[in-house]
Amino acid sequence: MKRIFLVPTAALILTACGGGSAPPVANQNPVIVITPTPQPSLPVKSSNQLQTERLIGNWAMNFTIINNFTFKYQLSDVRTSTVTPGDYNIFGSSASGDLVIGGYNSPLKAFALLHTTPEGEFFYVFDFAAANQVSGCTYIKSNGTDKLSDCYPMTGLHYSSTPVPLSLTSNKVALLQITAGVKVNPSIARELLNLESQLK
Repeated sequence: MKRIFLVPTAALILTACGGGSAPPVANQNPVIVITPTPQPSLPVKSSNQLQTERLIGNWAMNFTIINNFTFKYQLSDVRTSTVTPGDYNIFGSSASGDLVIGGYNSPLKAFALLHTTPEGEFFYVFDFAAANQVSGCTYIKSNGTDKLSDCYPMTGLHYSSTPVPLSLTSNKVALLQITAGVKVNPSIARELLNLESQLK
């Protein structure tokens, strides 16, 4: 909406005799001054929020544990982290219907994605290798233990930037055969626990 004000102008008329001047006479053609209405400023998104929003859409994560595995995920719901101030999380689901949480993890300076299953957990830590491709590590934790496996190299493909429903499939892995890792960075395990706490 614009506000319009009418500002009259005055003109001086000089008389021909006596050198005197007449009083100001109002101009019959007012000047129109238009003052634009201030627009509300849009909220500025933080760097962490923008990074986390890069994960919105559908993903296929690939890794090998004796056999090759490909897990698909749909990620859509970005929320403020309840554990790490300034961080954001994204929530979604796997093709097997399991709950998933991830985001840009500022303590790790990398992206992280946690997939919980009845048998155990898959914890991906990765970064972008190209616009729609990622690479990093898959860490695995079997139920009944708090130990993580060593890094299993993984790659991921962002095959849709718009979340679309996944066809439900079963992603069963013999997690009980996974042995605890001996080279796992303690910060990896700590951030996994932080994401776990936000799924409850």
